[in-house]
Amino acid sequence: MPRRRINTGQVRANKQKYSDATAASPEYHILDALVKHTLSIENAVQNIIDKTIDAANSQPELTEEEKKRYPVPSSVGNMCYTFAVCIIECAQRTESEQQDSLVDLIVRLQDVELLDPKTADPLKVDGKLVWKELPTFGYSFADELGSVNPQNIDMTAEERRRWENLTIFCAKLSVRSKFNLMLWALTALYYAFGPWEKGVEPQSAHYAVRVACLWYIHAADKMWELIGDQDKLWEHYTLENWKRWKHCLVNGQNVGKLGQEALSEIERVEARHPA
Repeated sequence: MPRRRINTGQVRANKQKYSDATAASPEYHILDALVKHTLSIENAVQNIIDKTIDAANSQPELTEEEKKRYPVPSSVGNMCYTFAVCIIECAQRTESEQQDSLVDLIVRLQDVELLDPKTADPLKVDGKLVWKELPTFGYSFADELGSVNPQNIDMTAEERRRWENLTIFCAKLSVRSKFNLMLWALTALYYAFGPWEKGVEPQSAHYAVRVACLWYIHAADKMWELIGDQDKLWEHYTLENWKRWKHCLVNGQNVGKLGQEALSEIERVEARHPA
């Protein structure tokens, strides 16, 4: 049976519709006001706390037997997920110079622990503390970060702008908060410098190199910290790979200003930590 051709136009239209719906939500309006400096960081945090408590109070009370027979979505879980998606959307729409307030918000939220207003137990979603452990953020960011291939030569200018904004935000967030997205830096490096699967053409990796440079520019120190880390999660952050990635960047063609800036960050880090 022949493969069904993907309607790229329809996919883009659906994504735009979802993006617009997200930006119309009350949670997004909090973030938008924060970025535009019409809402203070303190008030933004309090608004989110208030919405979380309201969601917890609206959760229907079920017996243990009812929970087994009629599993219902968590009102707080839905709120956390909506907020995570709104953070991603706002980051994609916000240029690097204006993202610091968004990062500050996440850092502040990780100091917030809430109690269930009905039981006085720690409020949790998927076993994670609200907001300290940022429930739903892991898979929400993974869904978005895994949905784009920077080797795709058909990306529009707007799609690239959004992807670069999100990449920069993730790098900043990994440096300043406890929410570590550095596995996605590793993904970006392999997209840029390989080893690639058979069939990838050099020109398709050109934009991927640009994306990798953004991780170096905004999170080079964090990348270096992971070299030699004993956690198996970071096993590909090795000195050998670091040198290989640098070699690819040095010997790459048309790396431009962004590539030079990335190399400067690499050399700055190396000067601080002689091998």
